[in-house]
Amino acid sequence: MYQFPTDPKKIKQRIRRYERSLRKDNLIHGLCDGYGKRFLLGPLYLMLGNVQDTLDHYKWYQNTYPDDSGYALNFLCWAIALYRHGDIEEAEKKIINTILSNIFLVPFILGHKIPSLDSWKDRYYNELMEIEYFPHEILEFTTSEEMEWIKALHNSPKITTIREKYIEIDDQLENLPRGEKRTKLCHELFKIRALDFSGIDFSEIGSDQTSDNFTN
Repeated sequence: MYQFPTDPKKIKQRIRRYERSLRKDNLIHGLCDGYGKRFLLGPLYLMLGNVQDTLDHYKWYQNTYPDDSGYALNFLCWAIALYRHGDIEEAEKKIINTILSNIFLVPFILGHKIPSLDSWKDRYYNELMEIEYFPHEILEFTTSEEMEWIKALHNSPKITTIREKYIEIDDQLENLPRGEKRTKLCHELFKIRALDFSGIDFSEIGSDQTSDNFTN
């Protein structure tokens, strides 16, 4: 797992080191970041407790890496920063991003049992590896109120419907050969990950209430 410092002075040192490294990488190799430092800076800023600095970092991240598909830990900390800032609607979107990036992460931080890495050879290997490397120090800087908010969202009918639809499509794609149906399902999967629910049929899993929410 990532070892995050908890002392503010050491957190600042880690931030400076990562930012220097990113500037060097970007200067030499373009927008290259093989170690994933860009995903670790947001959590480190959040641990310092300055909400505006954290949001300023995420604004920089969004402008610098607009085509990133995202990373669950990064989305989670982004959501918490937005929640602390009082931007609840945007914070909720980032929780959905978190869940769709890694369906196991929120259950994991809530203390639920998740599959072992050995039990998922290929399909969810990357997601479970993310949890293997999850910096537990983050949880020390997350309040009980924030954890209750995350839990309530994860269990809400709306987000449950989105999650189940996403998993349902992913299940269908697992062994589906190339063709029109696969193309259609891939398109729907990408739309859901982009939080564009227009034209997505949620009725088969018990609810169509999400179709008018979070459309771009």
